[in-house]
Amino acid sequence: MKKTAIDLVLLDLNMPIKNGWDAFEQLTSENPMLAVIVITARPNQLFTAQGFGVSGLLEKPLDFPTLLESVKRTAVRHPGRPPEPDPNRLSPQSLSL
Repeated sequence: MKKTAIDLVLLDLNMPIKNGWDAFEQLTSENPMLAVIVITARPNQLFTAQGFGVSGLLEKPLDFPTLLESVKRTAVRHPGRPPEPDPNRLSPQSLSL
């Protein structure tokens, strides 16, 4: 079977079988340069997301224009991981690269 390169993953933390952070670690262990935008309804995930090194963090309910802008910004930065966010400007939206 031919493997296809993945440029970007939208990952919901609330999945029925696997914990979202476990899935993130598995995805990035296989491809450390993979851009991953995490989607969550859980409050206070910003610092956890930073610790994992996500490319973006969006909170539910999702706003489609914000989602699209985050995907565009992340895609422009691909390949490679984005730079670390400025810790002086932390918010879920500031991490939506």
